Amino acid sequence: MKLCRLMLVLQLVAPSAVGQVNSSPQKGTSHVPASAERPPDAVVRELYRKVVARHPVGIPRDAEMRDFAAYLSEQLIRGIDIALACAADWDRQYPDPNLKPPFAWLEAGLFSGDDEQASPRAFDIEGTQSENDGSFRVYVRLTWGAPASPWIWRVAAIMVLEGGHFVVDDLIYLRDENRDVDSRLSEYLSAGCDGSRWVGYVDNRYPNEVPGFRFYANAMWDRLTPLVSSMKNVRQVLGNPDEVEDVSLYTKPYPGDEKASKPVFTYKFGDDWELLVYFAKYCFHKVPEGTPADKLCSLDLVPRKRIVFDVSRLPNTFVKIHIEAVDAGWDEYSDGTGLRYEVYTTHTQYGSENPGDLNRISYGPPKTSASKH
Repeated sequence: MKLCRLMLVLQLVAPSAVGQVNSSPQKGTSHVPASAERPPDAVVRELYRKVVARHPVGIPRDAEMRDFAAYLSEQLIRGIDIALACAADWDRQYPDPNLKPPFAWLEAGLFSGDDEQASPRAFDIEGTQSENDGSFRVYVRLTWGAPASPWIWRVAAIMVLEGGHFVVDDLIYLRDENRDVDSRLSEYLSAGCDGSRWVGYVDNRYPNEVPGFRFYANAMWDRLTPLVSSMKNVRQVLGNPDEVEDVSLYTKPYPGDEKASKPVFTYKFGDDWELLVYFAKYCFHKVPEGTPADKLCSLDLVPRKRIVFDVSRLPNTFVKIHIEAVDAGWDEYSDGTGLRYEVYTTHTQYGSENPGDLNRISYGPPKTSASKH
């Protein structure tokens, strides 16, 4: 997903009691139009009281949506309606009930963020900033977890005046150590959609995916970037793995992400595939020296049944090398972007695969990144 990079001037003031507006002066509040029934921070405070109480996940429906709609602009409500229509089109195109829809908003709190961020325990209004176009940004500090060691993150509600009332026109999930760039709610809603039609995510990271095997451009894990995303980011985007193991301690319980020396995450990807996730500390792509051990290395799709792969469909940008392992041999085709197709050249010793069958598809770091020191 392409995320908008924003330059924000964040005015932080002294923390206040949970759910209360800070009493310190806030930048821009003096410019609130006299016609406004309430200032923008008061509207945001009321909204987030409901967010903390209800923890809405995904797009709210029916009565809950009508309740939250009172705080939203007409433009944002239209964006939500179009997102739901796009989701219906995805269901039409992909009727397999085992496939997980790739929408960024599906397991996110629209007003707070992804995964655990969808269930904030408390909030503070930290400041209000007026913009040149007449809108306001209200900065909200959110917390999750035990009070002794809370997880803290921030969002900014973009407020506009409609019919004498301030309403939320968009929301910015602010960049921090767990989020690589600022991103917007409007982007979450429209990602992969051309209006109400699902077209898939547009991403040039792996432009040479073979027709019929274009998984990356249409999967929610396109939000993960090799050598940039962390183990925590992987869990935030994909959830907890269906299986997780430390290959160096194969017969023992998983010791945790930090202690595992050769971790591999496994996710079910429909009926025909498994997604194996490798990290810099244990990887089959070249990784630059000094790369933090918890950074994502590659996302590998492994077929759960035999799939014949026609290598003649590969463009001439792919280079072939041959690999001989203990149990089988295969040809590896790579194009320099980090995309690899591995195709067996022998029968497998412990499986039913034949020469010409696909071993795996690997999405790793580009050759230029892997060669940096």
